[in-house]
Amino acid sequence: MPQFARSARDDIRTWGQLGLTGEWADKQINTYGYANTGMAKFFELKVFKGGEKWNPNYREYVESGTRMVSEGEIGQTGGSQHMLAELSKDKYGIGWSGIAHARNFTQLKPVALATSDAGPYVSPTKETIQNRMYPLTRCIFMYIKHPPDQPVDSKVKEFLRYVLSREGQEDVIKHNIYFPLTTEAVREQLKRLE
Repeated sequence: MPQFARSARDDIRTWGQLGLTGEWADKQINTYGYANTGMAKFFELKVFKGGEKWNPNYREYVESGTRMVSEGEIGQTGGSQHMLAELSKDKYGIGWSGIAHARNFTQLKPVALATSDAGPYVSPTKETIQNRMYPLTRCIFMYIKHPPDQPVDSKVKEFLRYVLSREGQEDVIKHNIYFPLTTEAVREQLKRLE
């Protein structure tokens, strides 16, 4: 969106531009992240406000370790684990990744974020992601097609009740990709099924 665009003069390319001094002042910020995927599009929408202009030194990797692309399909290089291994060795690097991908890289530090300079700055934890307080929480939605003000088909309703049940939410936990819904979110969705 044009109102969020900035000129080349406003681009931040060194750590000194962010206020760091000494050894860091003139060091280039090395950027890491995913190639064009759903996560990359989400990042563009949330962080770039719909823009698609990445830092020229942006190192793109395949978002792997998912059902779409397994780590084994791309070999030893180019995937999520390779990106995080490279980032963990780069003193001047910063990157973004799904929490599940980064959990085994204890030398990487998650960054607290805010939607404005005034804060609050929120660290990415299970709780802040689950309750959607962390600014880069990506939600996954389920939609059903049915006429407004009409009852939901009984089979669809039963499936949705399973998804919202303790058993359904435990299955989400077992797959270890997404966090389960909060108790409040489950209650709210169950009311919609009534």
